[in-house]
Amino acid sequence: MKDAKLTNNLLGILKGIKKSQNWQQRQKQYRGEDPLICKTCNRPMSFVKSCTPIKSSHVKASFQRTFG
Repeated sequence: MKDAKLTNNLLGILKGIKKSQNWQQRQKQYRGEDPLICKTCNRPMSFVKSCTPIKSSHVKASFQRTFG
């Protein structure tokens, strides 16, 4: 019963999002603004890539392993 209630709540949240929407359209709907329009000059931008930031502790550990 608890799982069904949780699932129904999650589905209710996702109802407004159409599967046919691309990333830019979903972001416009969620944020209320186009993520590919520059906030400074108001010109369109191109999405190049996404990256996940690396924690500085991982960088430091890698640096110490490499350069001792």
